Amino acid sequence: MQLSRVNILRCPAVKGETQCRGELSVDDVYSDSESQKLSGELLHGNLVCRRCQSDFPVVMGIPILT
Repeated sequence: MQLSRVNILRCPAVKGETQCRGELSVDDVYSDSESQKLSGELLHGNLVCRRCQSDFPVVMGIPILT
């Protein structure tokens, strides 16, 4: 997943009957390596919602937003 595209993703979490839609950011604690940041790609790590704090894994470059 290209790090430059994280800003277009929104949180799909549902709280009650409302979808969160908060901004997602890369969780530095779980990002795979510093070399990923230098290459601009996230192969393995976590995305975290800034609004509701839900987290979503990134596996082999694919964000799992379920």
